[in-house]
Amino acid sequence: MKLRPAPGSPEMQDEKSPYRSSQVDVAVLSHEKEQIEGYTCKIKADRIESADCTNLTALADMAERRDYRVHVGVVSFDNTRLIKSKIEGLPLTRHIDAYGADNFSSLRESPFK
Repeated sequence: MKLRPAPGSPEMQDEKSPYRSSQVDVAVLSHEKEQIEGYTCKIKADRIESADCTNLTALADMAERRDYRVHVGVVSFDNTRLIKSKIEGLPLTRHIDAYGADNFSSLRESPFK
C-alpha cells in the first residue's frame, strides 16, 4: 500500500486504488508494522458529518484489503459522550472510536497493543 499526500493537494491518496480523501485530518501510517490510524478532527461534536465518517470507513476498508491493521476515530474538544452520540446517529458500516476532552490522553498509546 502506498498511501501518500496527493501532489499539490491536501488530500491523501492510495496509488493502487481509487481511494482519495480530504476528510481524514490525521493519518498515521506504518508500512513496517502494516498498520494505519486515521482521525477526523472537529472543534465541536455537532460539526461531525456523515462524510467525515464515510471517509474514515473508506480508509479503513482500503487498508484492511491490504491486510493492514486499522484504527479510526473522531477527535473533538467536546466530551466523549457527545461525540459518541453524534457518531451513533450516522449511518455507519464500521466502529469509529470517539476521543474528547475527557480522554485525549488515551491517544498517547497505540491502539494496536
